[in-house]
Amino acid sequence: SLYLNSFQTAYVNYQHYADQNVLMANINGAFAGIFLIISLIYLVYFLFDRNQKVNLYYFIFSTIVCCSNIAAAAFYDNIQNVATQMWTGFFIAILFSIGFLFMLLLIYALLKYKSRVVFKILVLTGVVFLACIFVNDVWGFILASNVFIGICMLEAARVSIVALKS
Repeated sequence: SLYLNSFQTAYVNYQHYADQNVLMANINGAFAGIFLIISLIYLVYFLFDRNQKVNLYYFIFSTIVCCSNIAAAAFYDNIQNVATQMWTGFFIAILFSIGFLFMLLLIYALLKYKSRVVFKILVLTGVVFLACIFVNDVWGFILASNVFIGICMLEAARVSIVALKS
């Protein structure tokens, strides 16, 4: 037989869901504010010394992370329009992929790492992972946002270890 929650149980579940959405939106809003301040600081650094590309890369990275957190804050509890919710998820995945590529450029510039072969492969990998969103939205999003970011972090660690050894 089919069991449905009582009204009271369903209402409590909804309240818990709504509270979690508010919490997640607040967390993303706080991160957006933090990265906005960081991006403005590095923009000013870059404007004073345009030879330092590191400041430009960090400004771009921070701005992209700020924008993705703003988009994620709007994403929570937006179940009224499913199409908007899906495109917002795709937009967030694009922002994170581009942002972490700029993070790699930042690390390459900081450590004066010249070889960009792995970076070109990562750009191609990011494009393929983003295209996977259209094949299977859940797995594509996981690949484009979580797995790709992990791969970028591993590349950053590899470059850092190479720089420490030399």
